[in-house]
Order: sequence, then structure tokens, then C-alpha cells
Amino acid sequence: MAPARHTFGRVRMSHDETCRPWAQHTAGNTWVAVVDDDWSVRSALARCFRAHDVPVETFVGSADFLAALAHRLPACAVFDIDLGETSGFELYDRLVALGVPIPVIFISGSDTVAAQVEPRGGAEPYLRKPFDTDALVQLARSVMPAAH
Repeated sequence: MAPARHTFGRVRMSHDETCRPWAQHTAGNTWVAVVDDDWSVRSALARCFRAHDVPVETFVGSADFLAALAHRLPACAVFDIDLGETSGFELYDRLVALGVPIPVIFISGSDTVAAQVEPRGGAEPYLRKPFDTDALVQLARSVMPAAH
């Protein structure tokens, strides 16, 4: 069976004055952050990105990811929408509130999530599990500010 084709919207990034403090941390970054509470998903996505020579770091939840931001920023992030203790949407809203300028790709196994993405502006790319991992890598590369 051929992999499903996905149409993605534009990526919304916050580029106002609050982003400027992060500029020194984002220059030249080429790694992807994967935030998912499911070990098997984190592991599979890490293998996929590494197979495509894209550096990746995985995080079990929003607290781990936010703590890592103190040291360096990824070029883009992949957030599962249902993270257990919080949601990928809440984590994204936290990034926007902090003025962190990274594009986010949402993933979820839920059929009802697409309806939740649209009211948020429909700007964030969304993939429904299971998805073609090559399509995810291509999408991640397309939204990264630094050419990879």
C-alpha cells in the first residue's frame, strides 16, 4: 500500500521582539526535537531522522523538553498532541508565550485532532499516526530555518 499523501499548511512562527533573545541559540541549529510520551514512537522517529542524517533528540514530556531549551534550541520540533500530563497544543502555546522561534509539527493517533488543529489557525503542520516517516523528515526539513 502506498504511503498516504498529506497537505500541510504554512508554519506559524513568532518573530516579534520577544524572539530576539533566542537568536543566538537558533543560528545554525539543525537538530529536531521529538516530544512524545510513547517510547516506541520516540524510538522509531529517532531512528528515522538518524537514517536521513538529521540529528534528533527525544523527550518524554514537556518538562524535559522545556528544560533542554535552557541549553540549546532545535531547528524544529515534533509534538505529540496527547502527552499525558499536558498536550502538544499547551506546549506550543508555552513556546509562543516564551517567544521561542521554532516551527512545530503536530502528530497524533486521534481522528478528532484535525478538528482541533483548524481552530488554532490551521497553520501548524499535522500528521495522523500512522504516517509515512519519510514524509515527516521531508516536512521537518522544509520548515527548518537553517538549510539542512
